[in-house]
Amino acid sequence: MLTGYSQSFACENKTTVARCQHPIALYPNLITLFSNNRTYDTLFPLWYSWGSSVQPILENQFVEFVNLANQGARNVDYANYYSYLESTYERPLLQNDLLQLYQSTLPIFEHLHAYVRRKLISHYGTSRLPASVIEAHLLGDLWAERWDALFDLTVPYKLVPTTDVTGSL
Repeated sequence: MLTGYSQSFACENKTTVARCQHPIALYPNLITLFSNNRTYDTLFPLWYSWGSSVQPILENQFVEFVNLANQGARNVDYANYYSYLESTYERPLLQNDLLQLYQSTLPIFEHLHAYVRRKLISHYGTSRLPASVIEAHLLGDLWAERWDALFDLTVPYKLVPTTDVTGSL
């Protein structure tokens, strides 16, 4: 599947992926562009185009991976791959523990989400952000996993210098 990612690209002009004349490679071009660009009308088409490029490449590979992983788990007497992974934790109440952890962290996530969304609305305007969600292409990361690229938009006190604690760690 990693090969599929390395083969994926986005198309700069708003044509279909099949007709793309100027593809933008995922590594490093698209990654860099998403972490540095704040232009809504550039980001959404690129994000959509990249998804259209990578989806057909990975879809069959992922289905094959799931089937092989489940078969491997059944070969060692587990019902499926999830059961195999879950067994490594040896905790009968793992799902309950995870639910409790989720519920305890949900309030801070909701506050963080609201704060970041408000900052994005002040940058892009209310018409660009649908009610209650943050669109993935605005987070500075194609997978919406990291929000650190938004630091310049979300830092609470722009005139106060930030403190780098790395040396103290």
